[in-house]
Amino acid sequence: MNVLLDTNVLIAHFTGDEDLRIKVRKSSIFFSVIVLAELQYGAKTSRRITENLERLNELLQDAIPLPIDLATASFFSDIKSSLRTKGRPIPDHDIWIAATAFQHGLTLISRDAHFREIDNLKVDKW
Repeated sequence: MNVLLDTNVLIAHFTGDEDLRIKVRKSSIFFSVIVLAELQYGAKTSRRITENLERLNELLQDAIPLPIDLATASFFSDIKSSLRTKGRPIPDHDIWIAATAFQHGLTLISRDAHFREIDNLKVDKW
């Protein structure tokens, strides 16, 4: 299964969720550069900066990073305007992550319920 992991899922993996680790090992893992930025920020504002950055690099070693580009921006604007019309806004960084999932035809794995507000987004909670 090809999946895009959200920040909260990678944090759960990072902190030792064994069931999640098993699912991750059985999947092709992708992540948005937005997720990378969020995780790097978390590591850099922690008490163990070097250790957490090293653990993050190890965790993402076998995952494939996906950049933001013009196509992603188009998906972003479609999603954001749809959410606005529905009166159901979500944080912009999560819209970028969802746009990346749409662009690449991936299932988004997240524990954030607000992703279910996005029409036609394939989302699962591990």
